[in-house]
Amino acid sequence: MADQASVAMPPRVLVAARKIFSRYPPTQALAASSDPSGPTEDDDSKLRDHIIKYKQEAYAAYPYPCIKLWLFLHSTITDTPVYESVIKPKLQPPSSTILMDIGCGLGQDIRSLVSDGAEPENIIGFDLHQEFIQAGYGLFMDGPDSDAPLKSTFITGSLFDDDNDLTKYHGKVDIIHISSVLHLFGLEKQITVANRLDKVLKSEPGAIITGKQLGVKEPGVLKEDIDDSGGFGSRVLSVGVFRHNPETFKDFWTKVGDGKWNVQVTELVLNIDPEQYPITLVKRGDVVTVLRFAVTRL
Repeated sequence: MADQASVAMPPRVLVAARKIFSRYPPTQALAASSDPSGPTEDDDSKLRDHIIKYKQEAYAAYPYPCIKLWLFLHSTITDTPVYESVIKPKLQPPSSTILMDIGCGLGQDIRSLVSDGAEPENIIGFDLHQEFIQAGYGLFMDGPDSDAPLKSTFITGSLFDDDNDLTKYHGKVDIIHISSVLHLFGLEKQITVANRLDKVLKSEPGAIITGKQLGVKEPGVLKEDIDDSGGFGSRVLSVGVFRHNPETFKDFWTKVGDGKWNVQVTELVLNIDPEQYPITLVKRGDVVTVLRFAVTRL
């Protein structure tokens, strides 16, 4: 698995990495340039080697396409519809607002929040894979034994396990961030996950679930692409997952909790060829989109 992750790093990825690392205190020295005129080849090589090491570590634990595509170097929560207007202000100190990042992966969103002034003690990361959390500590140089340990809480478990560490947070979280998670499942499992989020979220109006996920223009259950001409059949699809568009996504939330939510969702069409990317959630002919959403309790 690690060998599959060892693809060349595109220049844009190095630029994105330097941007996120330069804003986060534990990694600022790694992102700094040794030459006043800009990063040298040695600077780039050092940063590149550091990133690839932890990318391979994470990919060996579980080969998610988002890791192969370097998306662990991009903050998702800052792209959500209410980040600047609601989330960022609520997290500024002094604050008692609690945010939970579901499917936090390597934790890039948590570090972005801290870089934007959030108190790390008020942020909780939840993921299925402890290996991702450990790789994140290495990537961002802020593990418990480091010179600058991150004071956020990380917990692991399955969203489908009724007896995990999420239960102690029931009714205590003001903001939930969940990106690239719901689209991994069929509709019934998506509803199960969303109802779990509903339990974790505070019961009062204004509590928010926000994030983004992959969508398609023509929603529905992903079925097997039986046309394997051109080698397309060699890519295994995630048959059975349900892909949304804005209309089905809004309807989805009427089935969650008491069904009383204000759902904001925007759609951005992605200009990608499914055959050129390791994305198992789309098939030939799909118009692929990103859905950015903010779901607020009424």
